[in-house]
Amino acid sequence: MIFIQKMSKQLKEQMQLDQDKLTSWKVHSIFKNGFNLMSGKQLLFIGTDKNGELPFSLHLTARDTKAILKEISIGDTFHYDYEKKVMTVHQLILSFDYCSVYNSILPLQQKISINQIDSALEEAEKILALNGFKKRLPLFFTTIEYDESFIKSIEGLFSNEEQILKESMLYFIGRGMGLTPSGDDLLVGLLSIDSGYPLLDERFRSILMELLETKSLTTIVAETYLRYASQHKYSTTIVSFVGELNEHPSGNQLKVDFNTILTNGSTSGLDTMTGMLFGILSEKRRISL
Repeated sequence: MIFIQKMSKQLKEQMQLDQDKLTSWKVHSIFKNGFNLMSGKQLLFIGTDKNGELPFSLHLTARDTKAILKEISIGDTFHYDYEKKVMTVHQLILSFDYCSVYNSILPLQQKISINQIDSALEEAEKILALNGFKKRLPLFFTTIEYDESFIKSIEGLFSNEEQILKESMLYFIGRGMGLTPSGDDLLVGLLSIDSGYPLLDERFRSILMELLETKSLTTIVAETYLRYASQHKYSTTIVSFVGELNEHPSGNQLKVDFNTILTNGSTSGLDTMTGMLFGILSEKRRISL
C-alpha cells in the first residue's frame, strides 16, 4: 500500500464531481520525479513535489515515487475507485486515506511593491542561463535582445482589442519544443502576475479558452497548464512568489521562490519566469507613468 501524501483541494473537488467519468487513467509520460496520467482531456501528475505542489497532482514521497516508476510503462492503465478511495495499477495500490490538501488558487493581491519588483529584477540580472527563446531573462519591457515580432506580440498581449489579443496569443501558443513549449510557459507566467495584480484585458482568459477549444494548437500537457492558469490555479511556488510581490513580503522568500521556479524542466522554469517578468515590467512601467 502506497499512501498519497497530498493533493490540490481543487483537484479533490473535481475528482469528487467527476467520479463516474475519471475511473480509468492511462500513463501518458514518465519523468525522473513522477509521471503524467490522462483520462479524456484531464491530466494528472503523480510524483514528488520537487517543482512545487501542482494544481493537478497527487504528491508522493521520493521513495514511493521511485517504487512506482520501476513498475509502470507508457500506456499502462490506473483504475480509480472513488468508493474505496484508491488507485490501482498492476499489484500496486495508492490510497487517499491520509492525504492532506493544499490550495492552488492564486488570490487577488492588494498592491504590488516597486521594491519587490526591483528585487525580482535584481535576481533576474544574475541569471546567465538562456530560456527556450535562446535569450536571457528580460530586464526591460522593450529589451533589444528579443526580436521585433516577439516584442510586438508581447505588447499585443496587453491590448484591449480582441483581434490583436488573438494574434498575439497565437504567436505564443505552441511555440517551442517539448511537453510544455516555451510560448505556453510564458503565457502561464504572465497569467499568474495578472491573477495577483490585474493587468490584462478582462476578455483575455475567455479568448484564450476559445482558442484552445476550437483549435489544436499545442500539447495536451501545455494546454492543461493554460486551462488551470485561466482559472487562477498554479503551483504553490508560483502562488507564493506572486504573493511576495506585494507590499507585505516575508523576508527572503521572494528570492527563494524565484530560484525554485527556474529549476522546473530544462527551460520551462525560465520560460515561465520570462512571462512573469514581462508582467512585472508592465506593472513597473504603469506605476512610473
